[in-house]
Amino acid sequence: MFSQAMFLALAMFHLDAAHSTAGFTIKHFLVGSTHGTMKIVSADVSLQPNSTVPSSVDAVIDVASVNTSEKGRDDDLRSAEWFDVARFPTMHYASTRVEPAKSPNAFRVIGTLTMHGTTKDVPLDVTVNDAGGRQLHYVATATFDRRDFGVDAPGKTMRGNLLVGTSVTVRIDLTMNETEG
Repeated sequence: MFSQAMFLALAMFHLDAAHSTAGFTIKHFLVGSTHGTMKIVSADVSLQPNSTVPSSVDAVIDVASVNTSEKGRDDDLRSAEWFDVARFPTMHYASTRVEPAKSPNAFRVIGTLTMHGTTKDVPLDVTVNDAGGRQLHYVATATFDRRDFGVDAPGKTMRGNLLVGTSVTVRIDLTMNETEG
């Protein structure tokens, strides 16, 4: 059981939005890749004293902000056929536990991703840069199948190949500032 002193000892870090981004890569025509970004709306991390490994992570991403540097594709991605941002404008990630890795600056966050009305477990492999003081920078990566979240537009080429791959690789660069407690 947790004591009140344990909760009082946690350090809280919040998003530095100007220095954070969520990026993704997906195959296009199964040959090349399309890269895009989305804005991180909020992120909160709690840490035990003298640690850079989080006790908990919670983040929200603005799906409507999708940007692949091509307006037509971005509008298509926002449509009901893909992300359906009118119904699902954000995605949410919440940790359930954190596991250590072999390196002292690496760990794995196990948590749930809610996207497009579906919640699934998605682990994040994370490294941390500790600049000292009151700021931390995390880089988190994950790969998942977009179809697991109901994002399954049917586009195919004349030969029957998918226009867009199903495996999405995500990279989140997250700069966090400690909050005065």
